Amino acid sequence: MHIKDAKVLIKEKKYKKAIEILDNLLSNDRENSEIWYLKGIAAVKLRSYDRAYEHFENAIKIRKKPEYYRMNGIAHFEFFEVEDAIKNFKQAVALDEKDVVSIFFISIGYLFLDDPQAEEYMRLAKKINGKKTKQLLKNFFTMFLKNDPSISSAQKRKMEEHISEIS
Repeated sequence: MHIKDAKVLIKEKKYKKAIEILDNLLSNDRENSEIWYLKGIAAVKLRSYDRAYEHFENAIKIRKKPEYYRMNGIAHFEFFEVEDAIKNFKQAVALDEKDVVSIFFISIGYLFLDDPQAEEYMRLAKKINGKKTKQLLKNFFTMFLKNDPSISSAQKRKMEEHISEIS
């Protein structure tokens, strides 16, 4: 089995099988950061956040790559560990200053913390790639706000209109 096989299984949402392959690969190569990274992705998908953090940290110890920090940030974000998420997203941006996804999530993190830096980071994301930022906003709205019963229909319509007006 090869790392490509694990990637295919992850795309097919067969996370446990992917982890089996990755574990076998690790038995021969514990210094392959990509194996640890893929294990982290599978762990996030299985909502095993402690394992995900551990796997991403192992990947980062071997090689510092923006996507490793970004996914670790997303794992923390999914578990509502916003400050840890922001730290990881900032590490990703330190390695790639045009990482619009990490910049977007820094903005969202600060928004949750009611920190005025949220607006600054959203402007930066839009400046780097407005189209991608708009798509990220649409995705965020769909995943987290669209079906939230605590938000009125009028508020949701207003949010959708505002997102669609972004150039």
